[in-house]
Parts: sequence; C-alpha cells; structure tokens
Amino acid sequence: MFRTCAVVTLIMLVWASAAQAQLVPGATYIAQAEAERFEAVRLFNQASGKQGQGDYAGAIQDYTRALRFYPPYYQAYGNRAEAHQKLGNYQAAIEDYKQMLRLFPNDAGVYRSLARTYLALKDYPGAVEACNQALGRNPELLDCYKLRADTRVALGEYRAALEDYNRILDSDTNNAPAIAGRARIYQKLGEYTRAIEDYTEALRANPGLKVAYIGRANVRFLMGLNLQALEDSALALKADAQSSLIYYIQGNADYNVGKKQQALENFNRAAQLKFGEESGPDEFDYQARGDARANLKQYPEALADYEEAIRLNPSFAEAYRSRGRLYRETGNPGADEDMQQAARLIEQRAKTPSAERTPPKDPRPAS
Repeated sequence: MFRTCAVVTLIMLVWASAAQAQLVPGATYIAQAEAERFEAVRLFNQASGKQGQGDYAGAIQDYTRALRFYPPYYQAYGNRAEAHQKLGNYQAAIEDYKQMLRLFPNDAGVYRSLARTYLALKDYPGAVEACNQALGRNPELLDCYKLRADTRVALGEYRAALEDYNRILDSDTNNAPAIAGRARIYQKLGEYTRAIEDYTEALRANPGLKVAYIGRANVRFLMGLNLQALEDSALALKADAQSSLIYYIQGNADYNVGKKQQALENFNRAAQLKFGEESGPDEFDYQARGDARANLKQYPEALADYEEAIRLNPSFAEAYRSRGRLYRETGNPGADEDMQQAARLIEQRAKTPSAERTPPKDPRPAS
C-alpha cells in the first residue's frame, strides 16, 4: 500500500538543492540535509526489496535507518507498519500508523489500516473508533464498513453490524460476500428465514460461493430440516468447501435420518480438518461439533462444546436445547432449565418483526 515512492522527485530535489547550495548562505548545511534525504531514499528502496522477498526483520531495520536520516518519511512509516504486522508486532505497527496520522491527520486509508491492526489485537473498541475516523473522512470506503461490521459482530452488536452490511449493499447490490455476511448475522440473531433468503441470494449472485452453501446447510440443520441440510452439504462439497463445519453438519444430519455409518465417516473427516475458519471457530462450529460428540456418546467433550457455544452467543437457543438434551441423557438436573431457556429465546425471536413465525424444530429425533 505504502511501498511506492517518488524516487525521481526526491533525486531532483537533491540536485536542485545542491545547485542552490552554491548560491546561498549555509550551503554546507543544505547539502548535508539533502544528502541525508538521498540516503533515506536509498535505504527505503533497499528495505522495500527485502520486504518483497519476505525478509521483514531486515526491512524493518532499513526503514528504521531511513527514518533516522529523514524523520518525516511518511511512506517509510507505512511500509514498516506493514512489515511489523507480518511479524505479529501489532503494537509497533499501531505506533507507526499513529506517527503517519501526526504527519497527515486526514488520511482515511491509514485509519483503515489502524482499524485492521486493532482488530488483529482484538481491541474491538479501538477498531470501531478507527473505522469511524476513516469513514468520517471517506464514506465511500466500503471495505471499512465490512471491517467495522466484523468488529461489531465480535462485540455482539449484531444490529449495528447489519447496518454496515446494508450500507455496503446500498452501493453494491450484487456483492455476494456482503450478502452472505449479512446472512451470517441473521443466523446469529436466530432469524433463520432471513438468513436462508440472503444465503440463497448470495448464491444467485455467485453460484460458487462456498460459505453461502455452508451457511445455508447450517441454518437448515438448525431448523430441523435434515434432508435439505444434506442437499446443501452435498452442494458445498461439490464446490470444494473443505471445512470441518460442513462435515459435522452432514454427519449430524446423516445421524438424524438413520445413516449411522455415513455419519461416522463424516465425523472422522471433520476431525481431520482445521476446526473453525481463519478467524477462529464460532458458536456454530462448537454447536455442530458438540452434536457430533453427543451422537458419539462423548458427553464431557460435547458438554464443553455446548458451553463454549453459549459463551460466544448467550442467545443461541439451539445450544441450550442441545445441552438440555445432553443433561437429560446423563441425568443432570439442569436439563429442564436449559430446555425452558431455549423455549424462551425462541419465543423472543418470534416477537422480532423480521423474524420467522415458525419456531425451528429439533433436528434430532425424539428420544
């Protein structure tokens, strides 16, 4: 982002200043200052080469040397920040971005980069504030709305995240990833009919969008629609959506329709893949794995997964219901309380104007 430099311009400045130095008082000082700036450019280019080759530590050293020669070197701060991020030195990257903003306070792109860095540190309030600053300077930064939506989801501010996705879609109606992202939020809110509508719309815009197949399969399973969940799982796998979640969904749906051997095979496939997406597992990953472990009679492990799903989303009715069923199977007296909490949450969903009016069925067969 910040690696491009106006080398020719700076060299011309050196030549011009050197020529001028012969005509004005203080010529030696001017010549020395311009020589230092020229050396800063040389080190910047050297650092950029190292950065391009993946030598981030070496690049940081050269950017730092360049900044000693020329402290206001804006692009050097930006490139050094990016190199720090590659090494996981997020706090150092933040300091460099802040220094850039001291030099040019209205650079919306720097605020956006700052927001990404705060998000990597899980400093969610800091990320939201940086996004607000970026969008206040440039309301057309659509990827910054996406960044703020992701941050608001992490904070549990789902309605505010919906507003950000709606802002993106106001400008880019057929943005399939944004439509699928909004569907995921409806899923978190338990508004499953709206989620399915959005996942389906995302697939119309981009028939190869794997996350939309996975999300729709997940929602249909949570709604107790095992056969439809299996159809979507097959479509997801046909699109090469190799994720632990899709195999857990397929395995659980297989189990519920009596295909126990196929279920076991899918559970084994899921266990061999990375758990969760790049951003980490969420409540739906834990719920699906918990159901698989419950089906395999691995009750302590299943309980741990349900509890993590509830911790991540305290309004996740299906996680309470699954834990309640597990408690019943193991004789735990907390079963009735969990089932009642699940019923209360589902009833609350029905009072939401945009929510479906038909409560989801339990995908598992009755005991």
